Amino acid sequence: MAKIAIVGLGTVGASVGLALMESFAAEKGRRSDFSLVGYDRKFKQARAALARGAVQTVSRSMAEAAGEADLVIVAQMASEVMQSLQEMAPHLPAGCVVTDTANTKVEVLRAAERLLPAEVSFIAGHPIPLPQQEVDWEDGAKAARADLFTGAVYGLIPGRGATEEAVETVRRLAQALGATPFYLDAYEHDGLWAGLSQAPYLVAAAVLSTMGQSEGWRDLKLLADPTFRQLGELLASVPSESFAGCLTNRLTLVSWLDRLIAALVEVRRELAEPDAQGEALASMVERAQTALEDWNHRRDERRKELEALQGGRIPSAREQFLGMFVPRSLLKKDEEKRKRKE
Repeated sequence: MAKIAIVGLGTVGASVGLALMESFAAEKGRRSDFSLVGYDRKFKQARAALARGAVQTVSRSMAEAAGEADLVIVAQMASEVMQSLQEMAPHLPAGCVVTDTANTKVEVLRAAERLLPAEVSFIAGHPIPLPQQEVDWEDGAKAARADLFTGAVYGLIPGRGATEEAVETVRRLAQALGATPFYLDAYEHDGLWAGLSQAPYLVAAAVLSTMGQSEGWRDLKLLADPTFRQLGELLASVPSESFAGCLTNRLTLVSWLDRLIAALVEVRRELAEPDAQGEALASMVERAQTALEDWNHRRDERRKELEALQGGRIPSAREQFLGMFVPRSLLKKDEEKRKRKE
């Protein structure tokens, strides 16, 4: 029996569990071939995930969860992932595959290389829900949903020494969740994520904190329009992970902030000049609108582009899940038997 352990049963971990449990249910005849175990340092969170049906059982310790596991999915923020890797390392069996879901990768990969046994493969992962997905991240397992990563991009960065079989396992995991695997470099990933998510988070924090300290804050609150709500939404998305992620992605984030500051300084200089006609401001807004229009246009083509990256058809849910641990030759034979029966 293959054992899969999910460490961290918040919204992401429980959503992964729900999607995998659906794969179990789709193959009732093979359900006993797999064991899905959950662990969370907050046992209340673990119980909530169990109640949602995101896991079959919950463990009371990291040793119990990681022991004899074939695949361990660490669904935590980067700082917690590194702590969990250290805790589970002595208990992981040879040949085990470990992956994570944190939103920064360089520090996580360094920790995995330093902490995990040589006979354990680590593949860093980052499932990124579609922009239109609305999730109350702070609700933890209660907000989990099996389709959270349907149509998503699933960033994959194999650790040094990871076997081809291990990479294939996590690739199939991504597909089992309904996502499209996308391979990239850890530094590239963190640089892109700093600009896409972390810099906007800090800008929203800077604007709101500045407003909150203003002498006119009382009146500002009365005049707040939808723009204020949008700033709040940026700040409210996984606040603890956003904050911690900034600290594990310092250099690339500083680079983005330098560019943002330079752009704002240019606009400020123009606004401070009474005779200026606003060319710099107009140019910045025009570039922003062009970028947004380009994203909206390309969003409609995104699925086809990602399918091309993975080279063909998306395997069925059955192939995606069973293929993680069952040799392809056995799957093929079993498929032939099923067709003959039909």
